[in-house]
Amino acid sequence: MKIITKQFLGILLCLGVGLILLWPPVLLAYGGELKAAVQGTNLKGDVYSLIGLIINVILGTLGVLLLGVIIYAGILWGILSQGDPAQIKKAQAMIRNAVIGLILVFASYTISFFIIDALTKASNSK
Repeated sequence: MKIITKQFLGILLCLGVGLILLWPPVLLAYGGELKAAVQGTNLKGDVYSLIGLIINVILGTLGVLLLGVIIYAGILWGILSQGDPAQIKKAQAMIRNAVIGLILVFASYTISFFIIDALTKASNSK
């Protein structure tokens, strides 16, 4: 497995473990009630809104990281390559992959928004 894939999986694992370990104390601090824990926020106090918030934070972070990759690749292409065709091809591939990643992030955000919105409306109508 590539080093980058191992690092990504490690980061994902750390985030997951961190959320699992930190969420119960937060709920206990508010008496174990989700509605009290989200008071003063835009969350509606249900699990679907919380899941939607987590997904939005993750996708927003990915979008910012991909924009950083595009900026780095642009600098690599324009300044650091110094006319080296191998470096230019590398930068072009990075930009292409980052744009594809951004498209996937925007599509994921749109899909998750509609699904979470539908679930929230369905749970509130009961």
